[in-house]
Amino acid sequence: MPLTYLTHKSTALICLVFALFTTGCESDSGDPAPPPPTNLYDWTKQQSTTLKSLKDIYFVDNNFGWAVGEALILTTPSGGTTWERAPIESSYQPDLINSIYFISRQQGWMAGSNQDSEEGEIFITQQGGAYPVLQQSNNDPLNAIHFLDDQIGWAAGNTGKVVQTTNGGAEWTVIADLGADLFDIFFTTDQKGWTVGENGSLFRTVDGVNFQMEDLGTDMQLNAVHFTDTLNGWVCGLRNTIFRRHLDGNNQIVWSDASITGGSESTEWNDIFFTDKMNGWVVGSEGFVYRTTDGGETWEKELINTSESLNAIMMLSATAGWIAGDNGVIFKYTP
Repeated sequence: MPLTYLTHKSTALICLVFALFTTGCESDSGDPAPPPPTNLYDWTKQQSTTLKSLKDIYFVDNNFGWAVGEALILTTPSGGTTWERAPIESSYQPDLINSIYFISRQQGWMAGSNQDSEEGEIFITQQGGAYPVLQQSNNDPLNAIHFLDDQIGWAAGNTGKVVQTTNGGAEWTVIADLGADLFDIFFTTDQKGWTVGENGSLFRTVDGVNFQMEDLGTDMQLNAVHFTDTLNGWVCGLRNTIFRRHLDGNNQIVWSDASITGGSESTEWNDIFFTDKMNGWVVGSEGFVYRTTDGGETWEKELINTSESLNAIMMLSATAGWIAGDNGVIFKYTP
């Protein structure tokens, strides 16, 4: 083989090796690395247009939702891309709204209190959150409201008051006075329901009227209760308190401790929501959000860019949901 051919091949090989080597050196010597992913969080912040504390959030589908707080009703027709204040001017306006429940894009109820008189209040809106009308007032602030359909609903509040309607709110009747401040209420049928409150209070009814206490073995305040069916349910509250109701290995219905392993006792869980008996989320103080995929046996922290207290969560599915909290924060689930 001619010497000149070897020379040309050798020169080309040397150039190639040199080029590869220098390229690597340039990368190590300070060339910018590829940009990180734009979304590092499981939850994306939305613009709520307010700095007030938001107490509850509710969606009827992927587009229409509401968030409420002090004399404030926010509405969105776009899944939270935009939020606007609903007009609430009327002869008697909502003051502090703690809880909402909508059965359609137009009709829903809200429960709360008048901060001056400290009376409990229930309002109905039939205009998508706008122009709510007072339906009921009583002596004690109301903290939670829950409906099964457009006729049957309940509200619960301070001093253990539970009120019920069977005609869409035209009339509300006091059905229980349980003696402990109540912070949440949930019914799976018109007869089976639960309500929770201070000092570890958990009450159950199987006839829709009479409540009996169930002992969880804790005196921690319970802030929220959620069920996916008549068997499987969860409660959460102060000091990393979480319990779940389920069948044990002996096929017996039990409440067992589902607190987050390694969780801080200073953590206050404000709300809990499950889409089925396996998949659920809990939210609380300092911007903490945890998810479980095994019914609450184990929990995994999800990333959210806030340290604000998170007060409410609403999930439509395992991939669609919203959180509301202090300082007007609203987040949408973007797993």
